[in-house]
Amino acid sequence: MLRQLSAIACVLLLGASVGYGRGQEQTAASPKSSEVIGHGNIPVELTRALDSGKLSQGQAVEAKTSGEFVLPGGVKVPRGSKVTGHVAEAKSRANGDPQSGLTIVFDSLDVPGQVEQPLKGSIQAVGPKLEDTSGPADPMVSHQAGSGTGAPPSMTSGSNTQTLGTSATEVLNPQSTGVKGIHNLDLSPEGVLTSKGKSVKLDSGDRLIIHVELYKP
Repeated sequence: MLRQLSAIACVLLLGASVGYGRGQEQTAASPKSSEVIGHGNIPVELTRALDSGKLSQGQAVEAKTSGEFVLPGGVKVPRGSKVTGHVAEAKSRANGDPQSGLTIVFDSLDVPGQVEQPLKGSIQAVGPKLEDTSGPADPMVSHQAGSGTGAPPSMTSGSNTQTLGTSATEVLNPQSTGVKGIHNLDLSPEGVLTSKGKSVKLDSGDRLIIHVELYKP
């Protein structure tokens, strides 16, 4: 069985805005504050299976972070923190449609003991769950910046990128895009999942990289 070999680091660029696809601009929930405090890529795992044939617009979607990182202001986000989103569109392959589709928009990050962090996020990459996620991450670290003290990577500034793990198995990293290791599934640059099958299906534990824009709580 595979061990969890990677704790994926996240990168946050302060003060820069993120360009979203036209469809996501229309379907994403509007945050209470319009003040952007940064953006970056967050690794998460789905906490339950999704099937576009059984989902409806507006239905809640939950995931949990699969790595540790630090938000602007120094708030540490532990692994396993809840990320909440909603279904923007779900359809099955029927009535002449050539494919099924699923669009998810992420809305918030729940850090234990902290005010809920509002965000707007879309799927940047998707991959299958690892067979065994109970083992410790390999400590090998590759980085361009940082103290090397073992502290969780900061999401607070610049272009510093840290990636933990080995190449023993394919893992998603903050730069990953598209679908990795799942057959009959495609992902558009706008974050729309499509399949030629009857419906788009994702399993509990499947891994995502979500591109998020963070807002002031």
